Amino acid sequence: MLNDPTDGALSRLGASGVEPSSDQVQTSSTGNPKIRIPRLGTAPVSAHRQRTSRACAPCHQRKTKCDGQKPQCKQCRQLGIPCTYVGSKREQQKWALESVQAKIQSYESLLQRIITDSSEDPSKFKLIEELITVHKITDRRQEKLLTKNLYAEIQRLWEVEKHLKSLPTAQSSILIGLLCCTFGLDRFGTQYIMHGAQLCLNLGLQNESPSYFYGGAPDEYGHLARSHKLVAWAVKVPAWKEPPPVKFSPIEAAGLDAGVEWSPYPFATPISQPFFFTAACFRSDLVTIVHQIAKFALQFPDAVMNNDDWEYGRQLHQKLLQWKATLPPVLLLEHNTTPHIFCANLGSTDDQISNPKDFDPYIIMSQALDDMGSLILLFKRCHGWKSLPVVMLHYFCVAGVHSVSKLNAHEPKWSYILEDCVVGLWHMSLGWGRLCTAFLRTIELVLKQNNPDPSLVPSRVVEIFRKLNEGALWTVTDISSLAADYVVYTATQSDSSSSPSSAYRYQGLQDLINDMDNLSINLSSESPESLSSVKEPYDSRSSEDPDIRKT
Repeated sequence: MLNDPTDGALSRLGASGVEPSSDQVQTSSTGNPKIRIPRLGTAPVSAHRQRTSRACAPCHQRKTKCDGQKPQCKQCRQLGIPCTYVGSKREQQKWALESVQAKIQSYESLLQRIITDSSEDPSKFKLIEELITVHKITDRRQEKLLTKNLYAEIQRLWEVEKHLKSLPTAQSSILIGLLCCTFGLDRFGTQYIMHGAQLCLNLGLQNESPSYFYGGAPDEYGHLARSHKLVAWAVKVPAWKEPPPVKFSPIEAAGLDAGVEWSPYPFATPISQPFFFTAACFRSDLVTIVHQIAKFALQFPDAVMNNDDWEYGRQLHQKLLQWKATLPPVLLLEHNTTPHIFCANLGSTDDQISNPKDFDPYIIMSQALDDMGSLILLFKRCHGWKSLPVVMLHYFCVAGVHSVSKLNAHEPKWSYILEDCVVGLWHMSLGWGRLCTAFLRTIELVLKQNNPDPSLVPSRVVEIFRKLNEGALWTVTDISSLAADYVVYTATQSDSSSSPSSAYRYQGLQDLINDMDNLSINLSSESPESLSSVKEPYDSRSSEDPDIRKT
């Protein structure tokens, strides 16, 4: 039997080599074992291999070769620029992790100190709990609840502090009143404003040197005097017996107005000089004259007007004309068209009556109303519907009602005045919704009562009234919330034989709405002749005032 020549070699290899493991030895089908040939291993890597240095930030930005020397590489040294190195991504992650760990340790130590201190003094921990609840992140889905809670908190704090005789309490009362007027709770807002005015009266702010302001303290730079003059005229004057005697002098007002600029919100241009303090100076003189007129008007219609009363009325009108003649140029619309200057000129007339001795209040009032409508057109041209003062509510209502009686095909300007008044009230209803609704309804009721030619009524006016009538236009709460101290004048057609006084009718806004409430304004798409449905009017004067907290 011949032997395989490789058997000896395999035997020698197996004898001299390592004993193969069980998984390396396989048995062939004939029973002869097979051994795997071991593979050659890779050469070991040297531990001292040279690595490529990281380029500095300037070289990396310029994409130039950097030798990586620190603290300054060769390129930066030759160029004379600072050499900085940015850590690798792994180093940056390591630094960020170390920073977070340091913050966590700081917070843990602070929390441990709070726990230790609160165990000794529990009031400190209670204070922290209150701060957490105050600065809690709000949820927009809970805005209605937050509003109710805020209103309840305002009421609670007001009940605690409303009897404190201090200027902050008076100012808070006035601000709450303005907030109520914004919500349409005009009657309650007026009560709050009058309460704030009464507090100012109790503090003696109507005097020239009230102890509350001065109290023996020196006023070297006049700051206290300026604050007193501003605050004394910033309250509802009817709560006082007469206007305060303190006011800014023209020279003092001119110095305070120097350098003051105004631009229509929220725009940065155009920029103009408003002359706020100069206007306040001359406004105080106007308020004094108006106070005398109001005291005189309270005597009528109960008393019978005689010749002496008529002469006194003529003298008051002459005072108004003299006041208008003494206005400086900066308060005239020819030189200043800022909104508050418009408000100062609204209601006054520039037309002199032909014969000053023929004093006729109704002709004077008609001229003033005509000029008011023209000034509203000018205001719209100068400012549009930006920076509308709150007092424009009343001017829009008065001029809008007056324009209804002036609608004429030969005078198209009154159609534009009616449109501007209605659109202006519609824009202002975003902030003064309920009060604007009352004024808009007043204009609509007067418009339907006069029944003018439909072609004279602008389409925008018709559309606004249609939108206004789509929802619940008027409720019992709306009527009872009005302050009822607005007077609406309407002009009527009168023959030449009647007296001038019969050409005008005046009535309080609340009485006007109650008396005209039998007109159904829910059928605005129909003709005025079809508005014949009569419903029982609601008299809010017979009911008690609703509680503001319930409202």
